Amino acid sequence: MKKKHLIISVTLILVALLIYYYFLSASTASFGKIERKVSIDNHFYIEVKFEDGTLRNISVPSIVWPFLEEEKTYFMDYRFNLLRKPYLVKIKMEDNS
Repeated sequence: MKKKHLIISVTLILVALLIYYYFLSASTASFGKIERKVSIDNHFYIEVKFEDGTLRNISVPSIVWPFLEEEKTYFMDYRFNLLRKPYLVKIKMEDNS
């Protein structure tokens, strides 16, 4: 009986960890250049080209939107998961000095 409870407990913990990983934890930080800014129905996105050549559309908060410039390089921290498309968490302009 104890062995059965142990197996059930371990299985529940593994399922909880998988759910956390897939739905809450995916995060990426990288340098990227804003190729263009897109506004659709009051939703703001930036199309970013990263150093490895990949393009990604990232959702941006409206308060940050006016300060972003196209063709500039930024250090970005964004998150994504199975429930949400990529969204911006932090951004800082690259220092060229």
